[in-house]
Amino acid sequence: MSGQLMGVLREVVAQDTGVPRPGLSTIFSRSRSTFGVDLLVAHTDVYLDGQVHSEKLTAKEIVTALQVPLVDPADVAAPLLQATVLSQPVQTLDSLRAFRHGSLDDEGIDLSESVELPLMEVRALLDLGDVGNATRKLDDLAERVGWRWRLVWYRAVSELLTGDYDSAIQHFTEVLDTFPGELAPRWRWRPPTNWPAPASRRSSTAPSGKPTMG
Repeated sequence: MSGQLMGVLREVVAQDTGVPRPGLSTIFSRSRSTFGVDLLVAHTDVYLDGQVHSEKLTAKEIVTALQVPLVDPADVAAPLLQATVLSQPVQTLDSLRAFRHGSLDDEGIDLSESVELPLMEVRALLDLGDVGNATRKLDDLAERVGWRWRLVWYRAVSELLTGDYDSAIQHFTEVLDTFPGELAPRWRWRPPTNWPAPASRRSSTAPSGKPTMG
């Protein structure tokens, strides 16, 4: 809780002074990449190659750049997963499949009790754009373990990929309400201007301190 209070304090001080006060999260990774940089010059590329380039961000570009929840160190599979996180989702799925089938040393751990292993599979599937299988895994996991904020986060990510922005915003907000000092879920208040404004917020005023949508 102290970390969340510090995060809120950094935000307040940054708003009051105009000076960013960044801090490392203990539950989210850093942004995995940048996105939107190419859009700054996209409208001039036509003069170089004669081709008209899209100036719109895609949900997939945003998802692959988003921060991701860090592995819960209390999870039974945490030591294995922290040692096998790979940058390529296909390789990640191969490693996780090998763990499940005993092809890799699992150190005698009962992986059926792990929440983080299926969550890492969900993350890799979403990075590949396989929303259907990712959603099914989330549904199965939710039925087994109930409400977990990491499940809510990945549910929001899957909804971004399917264009269900209203539901995605609601789920990102749920994570932010749980961890008010985190920056990762705050970006949902600033969607790309070329995305359709969620119907529930087109005419509404956002809570104090948060910009309106659309």
